Amino acid sequence: MYDISGKISLQNKTTKAVLRERLIEGLQRLSAEAYISDENGAVEFKPAPKNRGKHPLKNITIGQISLAMDEAQTYVTQLNYRLSLLQMRISLLTISLAIWAYSLIRGYNFWTPLAIIILAWIFGYAFSILTIRSRFQNFLQTVA
Repeated sequence: MYDISGKISLQNKTTKAVLRERLIEGLQRLSAEAYISDENGAVEFKPAPKNRGKHPLKNITIGQISLAMDEAQTYVTQLNYRLSLLQMRISLLTISLAIWAYSLIRGYNFWTPLAIIILAWIFGYAFSILTIRSRFQNFLQTVA
């Protein structure tokens, strides 16, 4: 269900309650619905649709940020995040269908559109994941 996961180590000493509040406020400033999960105490969020431009939550469908504590259970030392990119996969599927339809209309053989679609998925998916991951990590580092 989640396409991207990662960890960010924190250098500053912040308690769990304070960091949760900062994360929720930061996500709400970006028009995301953020709340604390009942299961494990992680911050879960769902961005508002139609984020455009270089928005840190662009193309993210849902996400979860969990907090890892130090041995003394006093301060948060690491943020673990997981992001789902359903919108991006739907966009890639739409582009693939458009390429396929255009190729059929133009009368290309079977292998040409198939190769273009495979390359679009490989490079489009990889580029999108790298872009989304870097924007989200930058956002988390500024909030934390």
